[in-house]
Amino acid sequence: MDLILPTNIEPRPGLRIWIEFNDGLSGEIDLSAHTDPEARRAWADRQFFEQVRIDESGEIVWNNHIQLCPEALYAQLLGLTLDQLEAKWQADQPEPHYTPNPTHVEPRPHYRIWLQYDDGASGEIDLSHLPKLGLFQALQNRHLFEQVHITKSGAIGWSPDLELCPDSLYIKLTGIPFSVIPVLATGISP
Repeated sequence: MDLILPTNIEPRPGLRIWIEFNDGLSGEIDLSAHTDPEARRAWADRQFFEQVRIDESGEIVWNNHIQLCPEALYAQLLGLTLDQLEAKWQADQPEPHYTPNPTHVEPRPHYRIWLQYDDGASGEIDLSHLPKLGLFQALQNRHLFEQVHITKSGAIGWSPDLELCPDSLYIKLTGIPFSVIPVLATGISP
């Protein structure tokens, strides 16, 4: 399952929000039955309720102290519980046989990296959006950006706090959906 992230959110009358996700799913959600009494008390202030936003990690937040799980809201839009949604996602995923691993990484100008994988895939990836996001703002220091390396766990990183998933970078590099990678890598027909 590709990463599901909220892309747009708007307060609506009552305790309702409209939310849109990166796969195109969107709709209104009624939060009046939310079980957290602190959140419901805070939402009673309409000005506060209208401050809903998506933070840099993809969470739905109000003033950084009330958070809602985007996956739970996604499930609610589909008429499922979070457990049902996770079970559906697990059932939709093929058993992985092989995942390409990065073998070489180099920093390039303009916040780009050159990356090579053990299946032969290689090329430049534009990471210029990273220095604008949360912890990754530290990469505005060009010296730190040039310290990019493959970590012991196989991630692309700069420090223990600044790492990127090699699977996501492979998808960005090749354009091949993650669910197809094991099939292509093993030669097994779908």
